[in-house]
Amino acid sequence: MKKIIFAFLALISFNVHAQIPTAPWAQQMSAEQEINIPNGPKVTSKIYVDNGKVRVDVNAMGMQMSNITRTDKNLMYIIMHTQKMVTTMPLTQKDTDSAMAFDTKNLKFELVGEGTMEGVQCDKYKLNYATSRPMIFWINKANRTPVVMESEAGDMKIIWRNVVPGPQDASLFEPPAGYQVMNMPSMPGAPSPSTPPVGQ
Repeated sequence: MKKIIFAFLALISFNVHAQIPTAPWAQQMSAEQEINIPNGPKVTSKIYVDNGKVRVDVNAMGMQMSNITRTDKNLMYIIMHTQKMVTTMPLTQKDTDSAMAFDTKNLKFELVGEGTMEGVQCDKYKLNYATSRPMIFWINKANRTPVVMESEAGDMKIIWRNVVPGPQDASLFEPPAGYQVMNMPSMPGAPSPSTPPVGQ
């Protein structure tokens, strides 16, 4: 069950956890995020982005959960609010690869056109990433916020709605005070013993 939850949270935070100093789209924003995959459930969440720090809040399997990625610390926090527990995990290469549009380590992007997407006038970019298939990224012309990312084959689509650009509260990207923290090692094996609650 934990593996399913971790995989689910990695999916909803797709493409939003690394700082890009040169790409021409916003690095600070909040938005409602929707992921659509054929023959799969529609996944909706609330997302907060601030220069490489990303938080995704979602109701997963009836549980209120948050996923915080911190590339500056090379860490991911999986937060289960009902249980008041936090699992701390090191970021892996796979986690980094899933960021794609917001990770410029191996990313090449090209402006290939413009058009209307979700009723918004957009610039259209093609993204090529070293370890992933090409994607199409639609950026709002007016405020440079993301509108849609979709695969060329049409088998995956991410939509951002009610985007509010601007800096986010730093506390959003930290584990809540009073939650129990468990550190999960990167290598297979049993998790390390739980540490005292945050803030105690």
